[in-house]
Amino acid sequence: MSGPGAFTPGQVRLGDRVPWLGRAHQVVAFQGSNVVLLAEETSTPVEVLYTAMVSAPGFAVLNDDDSPVASAPMPAVDDPPSKAQRKEAKRWHRHMKELDTGLLPGSSQARPGYEPEKRRWLSVMPASHGSWRPQAWRSVQRRWSRCG
Repeated sequence: MSGPGAFTPGQVRLGDRVPWLGRAHQVVAFQGSNVVLLAEETSTPVEVLYTAMVSAPGFAVLNDDDSPVASAPMPAVDDPPSKAQRKEAKRWHRHMKELDTGLLPGSSQARPGYEPEKRRWLSVMPASHGSWRPQAWRSVQRRWSRCG
């Protein structure tokens, strides 16, 4: 069940208590776009369209005393990337384009070691070690070597 501060708007879990048609119900199953509620007083199951339940006036996830569980704040959007982060991302993007196509953006001729018809992608990595951190390439190489 949800505890205080654990409820996120739009998120209902199995075991949560919710109001429906003036009575407290427990969420006992999800079936596609429907939710199955069990009335606490009569133990009668009710199948309801999930969107109808969460958009009903007064909808809330309830505590044991039938008071609404406090909603957790929605996560804040991170600060925009710094100028240095944008510059590094642009540099990385240009380099990945070169690895993919053999050409730096805006260039018409491949640098030695980057000709796509002569070398495989993984074999280009050692040629690029001078321009990128080795630990980053080891990470990329591990991921790509797993792909076949």
